[in-house]
Amino acid sequence: PLQPLWAGIAPSFGITFMVSFLPSFIIWIFKLFFTLRAEAWSQHKLQIWYFWFQIVFVVMASAVGRNVRTFTAGLAENPLEVPQLLADTMPFSTHFYMNYMTLQWVTHCQNMLRYVNLSKFLSFCTIYEAEEAAHKAEPEDQEYYGIGSRSARWTT
Repeated sequence: PLQPLWAGIAPSFGITFMVSFLPSFIIWIFKLFFTLRAEAWSQHKLQIWYFWFQIVFVVMASAVGRNVRTFTAGLAENPLEVPQLLADTMPFSTHFYMNYMTLQWVTHCQNMLRYVNLSKFLSFCTIYEAEEAAHKAEPEDQEYYGIGSRSARWTT
């Protein structure tokens, strides 16, 4: 009975789940292979790379659809017709985009409520005093909740 519901939500949920871990991987790559003199530089680079990753893999990948070979062949034959190819394939992805946008509302509202900090605070309150619990719960994961990742998520 829930198969149609799952079939509609699962692709959007899957890509949202995968993309939510991506900022951590991007920051790890930056810290391993690049010398960034400040944390602000890593947030700026994260914003740029994360934004373009979402454009390519969330917006364009679903527009390419299931037939990558036909899309690539059409692109190779006439590269100037990219807007026309996207216009031909994107309408078939409307249900995916509608489900994706609904899921994004949920995740953005959860992030604005800062439920992770609240749950950490409530769990620390059982062990520590309120002031100490607030101090321990406050530092957020800057890879996901930082300004670079947040800005990239809000723009797509």
